[in-house]
Amino acid sequence: MTPRSKSFLYMGASILLSSVAQLSMKAGMLLLAAHTAAGWPGWMAILDNPALLWVGFGLACYGTSLLFWMSAIARLELSLAYPMLSLSYVLVYLVAVNWPLLHEHASWIRTAGIVVVVIGVILIAGSDKTNGKQTS
Repeated sequence: MTPRSKSFLYMGASILLSSVAQLSMKAGMLLLAAHTAAGWPGWMAILDNPALLWVGFGLACYGTSLLFWMSAIARLELSLAYPMLSLSYVLVYLVAVNWPLLHEHASWIRTAGIVVVVIGVILIAGSDKTNGKQTS
């Protein structure tokens, strides 16, 4: 595996993990909100709630994502790598509208926005090849 391929693998892992983090924390907070809807149950009841496992898992994913991200930007141009993070918007949207727990709804305008993001990422990735720069 070339150093450049490894850099894109690190970036992909960071994007995937940050998406999982967002979805996990949202799920945990929805479950926690449902648990506390009847009133404030007290700190011990909140700390004992399984919803916090979702939140904790999300935070762990964020931490791991950060490590992969630092490895990626150490090897890639930031002007190439940073826009790629917007792919997490695409992943989160696609999972959120298909996961009943999150109660998210797709709309044509949101989907069009996601398509624009994907087109932007393609253009940015393609610009790296057309300008002749190779980073490693």
